[in-house]
Amino acid sequence: ALVAQKEGITVTDEELEADLAENYANLGYESVEAYKENASVEDYRDYLLTNKVLDFLIENAVITEPEVETAE
Repeated sequence: ALVAQKEGITVTDEELEADLAENYANLGYESVEAYKENASVEDYRDYLLTNKVLDFLIENAVITEPEVETAE
């Protein structure tokens, strides 16, 4: 949550609705409305936010090679 807050990463209502519309069946529901009646929409928003933060971290990671010490 701190990374999301610091970087201004959010999940808009539009993003949430679009993702639910695309994935409600994969989540085991017959419709978006059925999902909303039986599950926590805010938990799903948190799940999407976590994915967005992970994507951000992967995209912005700076990979460095470790220094190898040689035996003398």
